[in-house]
Amino acid sequence: MSIAPPEVVYVLPDKVGGIFSYVDNLLSHRGADEFQYAAVLTDNVIDVEPRSREEFSAARTRRFPYSLPPENIHAVLRRLARVVGHAPGVMVANDWIELAMATLHDTGRAVIAIAHMDVDYYYDPRRAARGDD
Repeated sequence: MSIAPPEVVYVLPDKVGGIFSYVDNLLSHRGADEFQYAAVLTDNVIDVEPRSREEFSAARTRRFPYSLPPENIHAVLRRLARVVGHAPGVMVANDWIELAMATLHDTGRAVIAIAHMDVDYYYDPRRAARGDD
């Protein structure tokens, strides 16, 4: 029986811009190692920013649409946990929603959070989930 290799999953907003380019560069310029790589692109459908059309250099890429509000935050976070999956490895968080998910759901992964700017919701994901910006 073969054991699947650990996975590094990058979770980031599906919006054209700096975070997207940053993660794309990390995935495109990585060296060979024992990990599988994945990207989960979160998409709050009520946001109006342009979405990406590019594919990442990853074994799997999933788009995760949600609508906050009016959806229930706990239901959204449960669905996101299923998309990220439970496996050994690392989740690289680039926004608040996956940090909130990781506080409630064990993915079996270490969590690394990248703060791309000095914004309050990086320091308190619960505040961002409530919309207290």
